[in-house]
Amino acid sequence: RFRCSYLQGDAAVSRSDADDGARFTIDVAPVAGSEPIKVTADNVLMCTGSFATRMGSIPFDGRRIFDADSINGLGFLPESVAIVGSGIIAIEYAKIFRKLGAEVTMLVRSNAMSALTRIGLDYTIAERLLQSLADDDVKVLEYTQIKEFVETDVDSEGCSIYGGDCEALTIALESKDGEDKGTINPEIFLAATGRKPRTSMEWVGGAGVEKGERGHIEVDGSFQTSTKGIFAAGDCIAGPGLASTGVDQAQRAVGAMFEQQSYRASEHFPIGMWTIPEIGYYGLTKKAAIEKGIDAEEGIATYDACLRGRVFAPDGMLKLVFCKDTAKIVGVHIIGTDACELVHYGMDLVDKETTIFDVISTLFTAVTFHELFKEAALNANEKLEFGIQWQELLNDLSSTAPTLDLSPEDLRGRFDEIDTSGDGSLDEEELLTVFTNMGHEVTESAIAQLMHIADEDGNGTLEWDEFFALFQMLQKLAQKQEKESAAEELSPELTTV
Repeated sequence: RFRCSYLQGDAAVSRSDADDGARFTIDVAPVAGSEPIKVTADNVLMCTGSFATRMGSIPFDGRRIFDADSINGLGFLPESVAIVGSGIIAIEYAKIFRKLGAEVTMLVRSNAMSALTRIGLDYTIAERLLQSLADDDVKVLEYTQIKEFVETDVDSEGCSIYGGDCEALTIALESKDGEDKGTINPEIFLAATGRKPRTSMEWVGGAGVEKGERGHIEVDGSFQTSTKGIFAAGDCIAGPGLASTGVDQAQRAVGAMFEQQSYRASEHFPIGMWTIPEIGYYGLTKKAAIEKGIDAEEGIATYDACLRGRVFAPDGMLKLVFCKDTAKIVGVHIIGTDACELVHYGMDLVDKETTIFDVISTLFTAVTFHELFKEAALNANEKLEFGIQWQELLNDLSSTAPTLDLSPEDLRGRFDEIDTSGDGSLDEEELLTVFTNMGHEVTESAIAQLMHIADEDGNGTLEWDEFFALFQMLQKLAQKQEKESAAEELSPELTTV
């Protein structure tokens, strides 16, 4: 498809002394011990990936004791599994084995919630995920670590494909402080404790490529290493370590090789967790937004708020994090069916600085999960002082707002002046007269909308306290408009500077 040749084998990169003038030579041995094939190139892209981290105290054997790579060689379905780790891979495997009927115990050295929020999960999403693990009877042992593998010399030959005939391992546990926490007896053990970059000096040392403290190849903004002409992408460089970002980085690195314009990767990227239920998120959590100085709030919709969710998958939640000052969406967090698909629409909302009002006014196909975005936006609107119900009034009241700065005494006088019946209330016609006497033309529809907003007791009229509260809101709205107008006027000047 892309007309790329393919050569598989062990390789090492070095500076070239080839006659063709190429900068680098890659020696590739297709079979261990065979004579290497020499490939020369002016540019090299290293995508050597990563491998599972192995703690030295764990006796990995690839039969009963696995890491996140060797687990793929498991030849039977165990009845019980112990997993150490609390990240995405650990939770995904916990869900997989539990859905296949195995008893699952997770060992977490710290607090499970803090471990999840550290990797960027929204607090409420993390709560729901942990509750989902509990609902599935996954046992999570917090502040627990392995003391020793007491019994590992167990027979694996007798294990049937469905397990059940296996001798169990014996693993002693302790707290972080060394307190004894008993033993567990799983049929298999899985360590999912992170990954390390595959950057052996045998491969890159001859090219003079520099590596960071944790072994990742160091690159600049165009993914070029310390050696001109050698680029790197994916798990072998520092970063999120996702398949999606690795592909994106590689494409941009190739673009930089041939001096194309847009080679810098975005600082932001969507995250998908293939747990059951799925999790997808993009942008800021409310906590992260507040730490950045944003006056943030959340709009939330549970999956049963839309018909498709109510019928097929009610257990889920979609959350929009937004700025209260601008109503712009700054983060999207989802747990539930198709979350890893839905997050891409959320990503578009964040990147385009879409407001919750834009989402509310968007027409979504019926009986789809995308309706949840509107439901979450409507929930967000309820948390705004000037929600969408005020937006339709902005044009009608914009000419009125500058002269609404009246004292309580002035407002009381105007109220009593129009309240000719003396019943202490104003109807829509009398409210319209108030604005007319103030010299402002306000449409009847705007008056009806103001009455609907301000009539707290729903009796169809405004008493003095409701009337006063309405004008206080209008004065705040006027001040807000003035600030926004001043900011818009100032923006071009700042751009020019």
